[in-house]
Amino acid sequence: MEDLRQVTNLTAIELFNKARMLNMEINALIEETQSIRDMATSVTSTINDMPGAPLKNNDKFQEQLVSLVDYEYKINSKIDELVKLKTEIISIINKLPKMEHRIVLIKRYLQRKRWEHIAVEMEYEERQVRRFKTEALNLADQILSENVRECPTGSVI
Repeated sequence: MEDLRQVTNLTAIELFNKARMLNMEINALIEETQSIRDMATSVTSTINDMPGAPLKNNDKFQEQLVSLVDYEYKINSKIDELVKLKTEIISIINKLPKMEHRIVLIKRYLQRKRWEHIAVEMEYEERQVRRFKTEALNLADQILSENVRECPTGSVI
C-alpha cells in the first residue's frame, strides 16, 4: 500500500472512493481467476497409445495453473491493501461525534449502499441522509488534516 503520508494528503471522499475502487478491482481479479480456473479445468488431454508420447495439452495446463496462482497472489495482496485502507477509514469514521454521520459513511462507503436504501434503513428522508454525508465528510476532512499536523512523520491515526 502507499505510504500513509500519501494517503493522508487525500480528502475524505478521495480516501473512501479509493477503497471502493480497490474493492472493485479485487472483484474483477476474482472474476478473471474464475475464468482462468474454468479454462484450466476444460483442458482435455490427447491420449496416444505410443509409448513415451507427450500429452499435448500438458504445457497449456501448466501455463494456466501458473497464471491462476499469479492472479490469486495479486488478489491476496490487494485484499491486504484493502483491509489496511478500511482500517484507516474506520478509525477516521469512529472519531466522528454524531452516530448518524458514522452510520451514513459506513453504509455508503464501506457497505456500498445506495442513498435511497440508507434513507429507508435510517428512517430519514434521502435529502437528510445526504446532508449527514456532507457534514460527515467535512468533519472527516478536518480529522485527516489534524492527523497530518499531529503526525508529520507518517504514522497516521
